[in-house]
Amino acid sequence: MSDTPVRTGLPRQRMLAVLAVTLATATVSFDGGIANVALPTIARELGVPGSSAVAIISTYQIVLVVTLLPLAALAERIGHRRMLRIGVVLFIAGGLFCTFARTLPVLIALRACQSLGSAAVMCVGAALIRSLYPPEWLGRGLALNTLIATASLSLAPTVGGLMLAVQPWYWLFAIGVPTTLAALLLSGIVPESARRDTPFDVRGALYCMASFGLVFAAIESAVHGAAPLLTALLIGLGVPVTVRFVQRELRASMPILPLDLLGRPLIALTVGGAMLTFIASTSLLVTLPFRLHEQFGFSTAATGAILAAWSLTMMFFAPSAGILSDRIPAPVLGAFGMIVATVGALLLALLPEDANGFDISWRIAVCAAGYAFYVSPAFRMVVNAAPPARVASAGSLMTTARMSGQTLGATASATMLALGIGQGAAPAAIAALLFFIAGVLGIIRFSPGTRD
Repeated sequence: MSDTPVRTGLPRQRMLAVLAVTLATATVSFDGGIANVALPTIARELGVPGSSAVAIISTYQIVLVVTLLPLAALAERIGHRRMLRIGVVLFIAGGLFCTFARTLPVLIALRACQSLGSAAVMCVGAALIRSLYPPEWLGRGLALNTLIATASLSLAPTVGGLMLAVQPWYWLFAIGVPTTLAALLLSGIVPESARRDTPFDVRGALYCMASFGLVFAAIESAVHGAAPLLTALLIGLGVPVTVRFVQRELRASMPILPLDLLGRPLIALTVGGAMLTFIASTSLLVTLPFRLHEQFGFSTAATGAILAAWSLTMMFFAPSAGILSDRIPAPVLGAFGMIVATVGALLLALLPEDANGFDISWRIAVCAAGYAFYVSPAFRMVVNAAPPARVASAGSLMTTARMSGQTLGATASATMLALGIGQGAAPAAIAALLFFIAGVLGIIRFSPGTRD
């Protein structure tokens, strides 16, 4: 079935379909940040060390990263709406069963189920938005989706903390059940995509998951001081598996790792620049609280209030960037955004010793505004440049870049903190350099030789 009925149908039909996708996207984004605030409580009540409880978060993130691309490839064969519904059902089931978990291994397994459901929803989000919005509104549709995901993730720790004051910790994992159930009921209005007849490459999917899993496991092992033998073993396994995976994908006509899309300079440069911005923004936001506390002496509450400038700025500028991307070429907006973000990061690196909360907040806002003007148009460009049959893979490619960039950014933060430079100006200076390189890539992709 094509997406014509929704584009030409009643506005109410389109709005209800958008609402279904929005509810699902908002809930899985919210769920990604809800558990962080509860880790000390969970560790205490389950009688496990805090370091062991962190596996609840790391398992969720790893499952999300390693399954996004295989699920996107599967969605192109079974249909985007069907994948959305499968993801919502898995998410609901995992959340409900989490309320009965009373041991850490069981809770980790159920959170992995929820993460798999989240990946299934995320991998088709961009494709569904492209089918629901007219071409001239695609930028604002993607920007709205980015705004909702960002706002939901930002609100999760606050809501989670309030819930912990009145409810047992296990109810946190079921908080998204009502909204995802509503999304499931409304999903019948969402148009189904055309399906590919080619069989699903199960072996390629396993190679993909093993490659990403081993790479990130090796990085985590090295950063967190695991036994050198374990790190060496993970690297020794990861390198040949990844090489073999890439070799297989180069021969595939419709690869799970979308090398066919990365072969297009416009998409490759956009994805590469996006990953740099995700690494830069994550490392900046992870290290800033340490700097605010150690160098400037701000309390925890004051630090939270200062950092809120990032989320508030994103909520204001992300929709504006999306609307503008329907009129102004995305590379122009992206290059402009990275210039602004570079300036903002340099201003943070050069903070005066007597800086107050306002001095820091407005610099954070400048950096966040530039970031917003890159991310929303970049998503639009990649999704719009992909062939209709590869939209899910294109959207998942950007989501994988985001998740990988955030993971690498967190790893870089841990490394800088371990080296004793994370509490100073170095993270902001490095972020400025990464933003600048992303801006250069944005200018290059605007040249005639990179256009598809």
